[in-house]
Amino acid sequence: MKPIRPADNVDPITPEEFEELMAVVRAPPAEPVLSEAGRWRKEYREAQFRSRIVCVQHDLFGGASVTHYRRHDPQASFERPPIEDIDAKLKRIAGNRAATFGPERADRPAFLSPEERETVIRGAANWLHLGQRVRIVDGPSPVDPAFGGYGFIGREGVVYRLCSPVFAERVYIFLDPVGAERAEKIAFVELRDVEPIAQ
Repeated sequence: MKPIRPADNVDPITPEEFEELMAVVRAPPAEPVLSEAGRWRKEYREAQFRSRIVCVQHDLFGGASVTHYRRHDPQASFERPPIEDIDAKLKRIAGNRAATFGPERADRPAFLSPEERETVIRGAANWLHLGQRVRIVDGPSPVDPAFGGYGFIGREGVVYRLCSPVFAERVYIFLDPVGAERAEKIAFVELRDVEPIAQ
């Protein structure tokens, strides 16, 4: 069998050059350059993850490791808005094929006008920043109270991410774990449903 020879117009590379090229290919991707807010989010998320875990128990015979999680304090009691009962809901939505929201509330309209939206954003300008401790005090009327943002009423956490100008009236909140929660929970909440907690 004849050895393969490079074509006349192809420059052969030396083994040293080949290893140098392969080192570039095998190198791990560069770490992304994080902004100050991104660095804070990464450090906070890692700290919260460490606080949820008590220890990791390794199996002496090669089995899967067992992770032991911390049991947190239960959720603080909080007076929730009244929930519409089933009979009242059926009477309200009778004949309405577009009834997908809960009952209308005079104190909390489902949709804000542009003027109301600007008022909410300006009202939060004094306290709204990353790391601010907050409590969720209200939420949209739910179709089913067990699901959606209504279930987060009374929960506390920190402002985790500010939104773009398109959703300036909303904010991401990294909720404190309660009970036996193991996974992190980040809620997307309207600013009018949030109040700051003094630090």
